[in-house]
Amino acid sequence: MPTTRSSSIKLSSAAFGDLVNISEYLMRADSEESARRMTERIIKVIRTLKTNAFMWRVRDELFEGARMVRGRPYAVLYKTDGARVMVVRIVHDHRDLGALFFNEKGQT
Repeated sequence: MPTTRSSSIKLSSAAFGDLVNISEYLMRADSEESARRMTERIIKVIRTLKTNAFMWRVRDELFEGARMVRGRPYAVLYKTDGARVMVVRIVHDHRDLGALFFNEKGQT
C-alpha cells in the first residue's frame, strides 16, 4: 500500500454541487446550524484524504480507481494517483451507488 502524502485535493464540479445541495437541503429540512455542522464534518473527512487516501480499498465496480470513505451519513467517493486526490461525488449512504455511476456512464 503506497504511503505517499497527496499534495492536493480537488473537488469535481459534481462533488462541489453535492456539497452545496447537502447544505441547502439541511438548511430547509433542519437548521442552518445543522447544515454548517454536516458541511464541516464532510470537509474534515475530505481533508483526511491528504494523508490517508490509500487507506480505503479500490471500488472499480463504481468507476475506474474509485475509493470511498464514509463520513456518516454521507460517503465521499474519490480517486487518487498518489500526488493528487480528486473527490468525484459526495452521496448519502443509502444512495444506490451502482445505479448512480451506471447512469453517469450513459448506460441503461
